[in-house]
Amino acid sequence: MRRRLTVALIVIIVSMLACARLTRQPPADEKQARQDFTYGEMRDLLARTSSFSCQMKFQERGEAEVTSEVVPPDRSHTVARARFADLLDKEVIVIGSSVYELQGGAAKWETRSVETGRTNVDDFMNGYFGYMIPLYYYPLKLAGTEVLDGTTALVYEDSGSPQNPELHYLKAWVRASDRLPLKVVFNNKDMKPRCTAKFYDYDKKIKIEPPSM
Repeated sequence: MRRRLTVALIVIIVSMLACARLTRQPPADEKQARQDFTYGEMRDLLARTSSFSCQMKFQERGEAEVTSEVVPPDRSHTVARARFADLLDKEVIVIGSSVYELQGGAAKWETRSVETGRTNVDDFMNGYFGYMIPLYYYPLKLAGTEVLDGTTALVYEDSGSPQNPELHYLKAWVRASDRLPLKVVFNNKDMKPRCTAKFYDYDKKIKIEPPSM
């Protein structure tokens, strides 16, 4: 049964990537949900919150920090600070189909309208967690429990598969009470962090408004 679900998950994800958009995955049964943690479950749980914040640090090709406040289904505020060329300093506010961008060093906000047909959680996950490729293809497996910053967390791990050795070590700490992610770390083959994401401020009151133009 688990093998069938894994194969089905791979087929679904490959289809989603080919279409360049994300769709909801069927919910796993209760036992599978406890033993596995998937990209689809993570996305769907985040979408059910009234708000959340996430701080991501990229450490492989230089240093970058991205902090996002997300208010599902259609508002987000992201600030990126980078020390390498792939990700430039910028601030982005999304409200519905309206996108406001302030490039590093710029004095004026740029505005544009984008109709993607996706929620802001879809875009957040696709934009930042696409970096953690193993989470697209393989369910993380339950490895135990830990206390993280005073909160009991389920720990899920995966080190790729024998068929795909380039997919390196991924570990996620999930809040035991409701399975919302607390921390996700993706390491390279030398076990050094490529990316660390910390989630916090679930269901806090976050106000996101258009910037002063």
